[in-house]
Amino acid sequence: MNPEEIYAAFRRPIDAFPEAAFQEALKRSDEMRPLLIAELKKSMQRSLAGESLDQELGHCYALLLLAHQRCQELFPIIVEWLASTEEDLDDAFGDYWMGSFPDFLLATYSGEIDSLCAILRNSSQGEYQRSVTCDALMQLCVTDPSKRSAVVEVMLEQVKDDGNPEFLLQCLAGDLCSLCPVESESFLRESGLCTEEEISESLTLGISGCLKQYKDLHRIGDCANFLSYFRTWAFVREAKEYPAKPEPKFLKPAPKVQCEPRPKTPAFQPPPPPKPKALVNQDERLISRNGPCPCGSGKIYKKCCAKN
Repeated sequence: MNPEEIYAAFRRPIDAFPEAAFQEALKRSDEMRPLLIAELKKSMQRSLAGESLDQELGHCYALLLLAHQRCQELFPIIVEWLASTEEDLDDAFGDYWMGSFPDFLLATYSGEIDSLCAILRNSSQGEYQRSVTCDALMQLCVTDPSKRSAVVEVMLEQVKDDGNPEFLLQCLAGDLCSLCPVESESFLRESGLCTEEEISESLTLGISGCLKQYKDLHRIGDCANFLSYFRTWAFVREAKEYPAKPEPKFLKPAPKVQCEPRPKTPAFQPPPPPKPKALVNQDERLISRNGPCPCGSGKIYKKCCAKN
């Protein structure tokens, strides 16, 4: 397979991961890199021109392959795509991929931070794109602490802008609570964007502790995740139409079983009332059976009058 055939296998709409093409692309990464960059740029231009990429996967696989190889030529392409309108980016990649853009930016970062700060400062950009850029800047601070002061400056500038959406303000406040808990403590308490527990925890951990916690939570720098994204993408991608499930077919219809009617249970009849006991003569109740019979015969009562 040549590089064009490998990319053609990725570009086709599929319902299963192309394992053979994936292995070939990894083995021949140097040959594939120029083709992937060129095709990704073409897809970006088509997306910005309003053409739908919903039924294609080639640009998604190209993005992942280049990020896995830590290709720095990919960084300006991602930044340019982020700077596009939100509808174009969401149409090309979907919500699942938007959350992975900070990882792609970190893997291909070439030291250029001004372009990301420009996206965050641009209020005309989509809310979700700016929050993704905010996450990318936060990850850069974790991996390169020398960038912290520049990132804190732009984040403080944006979090104090009341015109920004609430979702973006929440993202900025959470990152500032980790990047500069002491400097932003008073503002965060007054604005109510962070809870007292979050502020107290950040002050206790300190900047280094907060950044370590953020790194462990987000698994920053773990490029092995990109390979798992490859194999799961065909599964999680939202299809336009789902095929109808076939009706189950039986060889023979199930026979109808004729059940005999159950015999009727006789109605409940209460038991007959107990017979009344015969009355006993009061005088007889006072006579002992082994005592003398009252008739004067001299016999005991049970062998005399008791027999009658």
